Amino acid sequence: MPVDHDIYTYRGNEKIELIKHTEKFVARTLPDYLKKHGFPFEKQLSSASTLIACNTEELEPMMAALRQSTVCHHLYATCDAPENYFLITDRLFLKFQEGATSTDMANLLEKYALEIVRTYEDGFYLVMLTNKTGRNPIKLVVELVEHQCDLLLEVDHDLNYITKKSSIYLPTDTSYLNQWHLHRRSPFGDVDSRASSNCEEAWKALGNFGNRNIVIGITDDGCDMNHQDFNAQGKFPYWAYLEGTSIKRKFDSGADARKMYHSGRNHGTACAGVAAAQINGLMTVGVAPNCSLVPIKWETSDDGRMFVSDSKFIEILNYVKDKVDILSNSWGDIPMNSRSPQVTTLIEQLTKTGGRRGKGIVFLWSAGNENCPIQHESDIEIPYSAGLYWVEGKAYWLIQKSKKFFNSFVFIKGVMLVGAISSKAKRSHYSNYGLGLDICAPSSNRHTYNRMDVDGRGITTTLGGNTTRTDFGGTSSATPLVAGIAALVLSANPELMASEVVEILKSTASKNLNMEGYAKTPHDPNWDVNERDWDISPVKPYDSGRFQNKGYAEGTWSPWFGFGKADAQAAVKEAIRRRPRIQRPRIGKTRFLKFRPYTLSGIAHFDRRGSVAIKNGLVLGNVLVGQKLTGLSLNIEEFQPSISLSYEATFENGQRSGWVGEGQIVGAQTGPPKITALAIRLIGQKANLYNVNYRIISEGEGLSKLCRNGATCISPRNSDIVALFVSINEKN
Repeated sequence: MPVDHDIYTYRGNEKIELIKHTEKFVARTLPDYLKKHGFPFEKQLSSASTLIACNTEELEPMMAALRQSTVCHHLYATCDAPENYFLITDRLFLKFQEGATSTDMANLLEKYALEIVRTYEDGFYLVMLTNKTGRNPIKLVVELVEHQCDLLLEVDHDLNYITKKSSIYLPTDTSYLNQWHLHRRSPFGDVDSRASSNCEEAWKALGNFGNRNIVIGITDDGCDMNHQDFNAQGKFPYWAYLEGTSIKRKFDSGADARKMYHSGRNHGTACAGVAAAQINGLMTVGVAPNCSLVPIKWETSDDGRMFVSDSKFIEILNYVKDKVDILSNSWGDIPMNSRSPQVTTLIEQLTKTGGRRGKGIVFLWSAGNENCPIQHESDIEIPYSAGLYWVEGKAYWLIQKSKKFFNSFVFIKGVMLVGAISSKAKRSHYSNYGLGLDICAPSSNRHTYNRMDVDGRGITTTLGGNTTRTDFGGTSSATPLVAGIAALVLSANPELMASEVVEILKSTASKNLNMEGYAKTPHDPNWDVNERDWDISPVKPYDSGRFQNKGYAEGTWSPWFGFGKADAQAAVKEAIRRRPRIQRPRIGKTRFLKFRPYTLSGIAHFDRRGSVAIKNGLVLGNVLVGQKLTGLSLNIEEFQPSISLSYEATFENGQRSGWVGEGQIVGAQTGPPKITALAIRLIGQKANLYNVNYRIISEGEGLSKLCRNGATCISPRNSDIVALFVSINEKN
């Protein structure tokens, strides 16, 4: 936040230090007026004032332009709460001492050119500054408090406030109440409120549903980007798909967005919906509805399996390395999920310095759905397959086993492996466990071996073709859910490093969970022909879900739940608590800006208005319909004697004036052709030490882009130029 320091005033008779924004100011007018005359504005602040945003070098010229028709003030904030505006107005509250006479009151009001707006029964007056007051309200309050205390008992600002409603409007999307994983208001009897990720409460704490600038990447089998649940502008700033050995990216020649989705392959669409389906009153809602998505599509086989290779993954990582804040991956291999050192080294680097913000990427991987260890070596063989296989309508039983389980991502700090809990707040039967498990999140439940019934509801989310599904689940669903929570955390505090986001997710995770295990699969002689007691997971030392003190800084850890269930509410509140605060500056000691406005003067000639003097870096023709700027001369004052201005005009017939020096007229004093473009530059021995900045305002077109140092500033569609802003600042 660019600010200027060394300012103070009084509030409630107490001295408070202020900081002044140098890229924003307040005008006592409404947005419609500003829009009509081409001034950029950020938002309306009150029933009569609007916040205007601009570049530092344009602030004083713009304020001077608007002061010809309205009151303008700089924008201030208190040093103790720089995120909250101190919104002064042109009005003050005054209360005179008991002994003050009517003559005393009249003399003070006349001295400072104040007008009484309202009188209150308790002796207070609401007064308004006028053009003759000669100082802004900040300085006037200081003057009155410090030098008129014998006459005035109380002096205070009539501040404006921007208040927030105590609650946000909750989603009305048709499936939202069924999405038990987002809130604690589920209508279903088989939902334990402890299973909720508390997103609804997180949204309330945040005051919104996420920040569009926070980007979640999802590598999967594609995404139906035309789904109604993703119909917000800018939802997909980037996308890419693999085709053979190459990657096709948005904005690439020949890239086809239609290839991002194949009918029937809906895993990636469902993951995207869990993470960030939009709130629009239509279907489902994601964890971070207002955040952006970057889907990356792997090539897939006819039966839906994804073709993943290390070289292709490196291509993907190099594409997203500066585009996403979080990367969600709901895929992997069991029992050996081994990646090349080239992949793991790149991921480790990106967790530290990658990402859209250069603060690292939060990497998330699904822990797997095989009811087996993630990272473990054993003397006994442990099952890791579903057992039942169907071939041409006939069921076969085959349990695959291994003594060794390995996952490359366990050893990368900054990568989180995500497990699943059911709607009953207990470990989902299938969820992989043990060393390497970082966190868990609500998802579905099913018996890994399809031989028993287990309690639990599925996840309601998006399905390709503008439909929804209620049966999504697995650690595939839990992973983008945590990605959405990470996006809310960054929305609350975009200054966090990726490592800090991971630490917050772990340290705030809930440990209030159901510790019950599951009965072993009963023996069935029709299937278990060769052995009886094959169902042995979770194996020791991971056969209990109890949280244990392992000496981790983030807290206790469980073999079934990691550091606990991801809690969006607690994580967002912690992120808010860690928001950076600007240190209180020392009055008179700190200077932040290398900027000084210089006085620009000259003459502007209009075909219907005649000549208008240029003052304070601007020329304003008072916006007469159809008037044309036909001539111009410029001078700069209070500047280095060895530096001067040079400028060139372009006319509506395409001819150029050529570069001329200070004080020379380009164009004609009366009559056409009109000027449609301008270029200004500095010349002289030290000209390279400074920037000259300029914009034009055109009738019906508003403010042009900022031009600098000889670039041609063009009036859109040859519309009439009615104003010109010019300023000079030192280069950094």
